[in-house]
Amino acid sequence: MTTKSHTPNKNIKQKILILQELGADHILDNSLTKIIEFQLAKYKQFREEVRAELKKFENTYNIKSKAFFDRFQKGEMGDKTDYIEWASIYENLEYYDGKIAILEDAVKQ
Repeated sequence: MTTKSHTPNKNIKQKILILQELGADHILDNSLTKIIEFQLAKYKQFREEVRAELKKFENTYNIKSKAFFDRFQKGEMGDKTDYIEWASIYENLEYYDGKIAILEDAVKQ
């Protein structure tokens, strides 16, 4: 069974293959690099917004987010609403860091 999320990927792959067959590798590479750089900038902006939110918690509770999150995951911090929100925001930071690393590697290639 084909889902909607798989259909665009298949179409994208087909389009890339067609462009490669037509000798448009340079144009394709430039275009993809620009798209990746755009997405990279977007994720970096999101990451800075997340860092600003984390800084508020760090200032309030006088602990760095990484240290807090490590302790939170071990069950050492309790289940205070602020802590749950803080942990969720920290997970967003990890998400964006991961996406940024993937995109930075893609740009280098």
